[in-house]
Amino acid sequence: MTKKIYIFLFPYEFKSNDFYKFELNYFKSDNLEIWNVYNLINKVKLKKKLYYKKNLYYLDSFKDFNKRLKFIQKKYSKIIFLNSVNPNNFYSFLILLKIRKTNYLNFYNSGLPRFNAKNAFQKFYVLNWNNYKLFLFIIIQKIFKIKPRYVFISGYLNKSKFENKSNINIIFGSSWDYSKKFIKKKIDVKIIDTYSVFIDGTVPKFYGDNITIGHKDYLTNDIWYPLLCNFFKNFEYYSKTKIIICGHPKTQWIKNPKEFEYREVFYNKTEELIKNSKYVFSRGSTALSYCAIYNIPSFIIYSDQVLKSKNTINEMNNISAEYGISMFNINNKLNRENFSSLVKDNLESYKKYINKYLTSDLVSLPNYKLIEKI
Repeated sequence: MTKKIYIFLFPYEFKSNDFYKFELNYFKSDNLEIWNVYNLINKVKLKKKLYYKKNLYYLDSFKDFNKRLKFIQKKYSKIIFLNSVNPNNFYSFLILLKIRKTNYLNFYNSGLPRFNAKNAFQKFYVLNWNNYKLFLFIIIQKIFKIKPRYVFISGYLNKSKFENKSNINIIFGSSWDYSKKFIKKKIDVKIIDTYSVFIDGTVPKFYGDNITIGHKDYLTNDIWYPLLCNFFKNFEYYSKTKIIICGHPKTQWIKNPKEFEYREVFYNKTEELIKNSKYVFSRGSTALSYCAIYNIPSFIIYSDQVLKSKNTINEMNNISAEYGISMFNINNKLNRENFSSLVKDNLESYKKYINKYLTSDLVSLPNYKLIEKI
């Protein structure tokens, strides 16, 4: 019987970029499997599987899941699930019920702050806006005593949540973006004069993960992209920079799409582009951590349409407050005065954010090396 295997349990659409984002390329292929359970969990099914790899398995039903699990249990003496599944619905809860007796690990290293309700009413309102079932299944999870053997955390804020819990081992790591700092690699990017970076999301042109977690998207193509391009023009004028776009890995833009008025879109160069940029802005992204690492002024943009989503705007406000960066509604006109407030230096707030959410003084290795010690 083979000694040990790591199983990366993934509930979202798995793209080629995820293989590198989660550092799975550093594991030995015969000691790693990736189980994609998107179709098992979600009502809206993947019509086309965009990425194939030898050790990637699409488990579309519980029959598939149970069959693979029984095979693995016969072959390996130690199974470690690297789990990203949350109990959002009945099927995701059943998955956690299935793996509860294994050595499974939960990740708490998104690098993003969670929404902190100021009172019970606000907590109830936000949970029930679109994601009320999560609250119910968390309670059921506690009744069945389903809890991980390990928690993988980044930043000191998550430490207090688990340090007094029995039978849970804490692994101190970094956010996935920050972890790349400990991996030796050459940063090579062609300098494009003086530029600023817009970190793009998925919607409205493409589907994102909101459909999985039950959040409604309010942005529309006909309103968002003209507003965005108008903001681009004004920002380029005041900043004296050229705007380039970091494409989200779950999008498929052509190099110079008309939606961005033919500005260039780059893929798989986010860290390199941010490191060499003058300014960075987004709708709220984990990639903002690179701004903190390299001390690049950044801010968050939104629109009147975004204001319709209480979940989204609360998340943006939280990120803005924790990073110490400004927010700007692109329905308003950018002028010299509000431009200056957007691009202010944030060095001190960045340092606090890194310690709070991205890593700790205890960490000197990339995430995959820390996980391999289990």
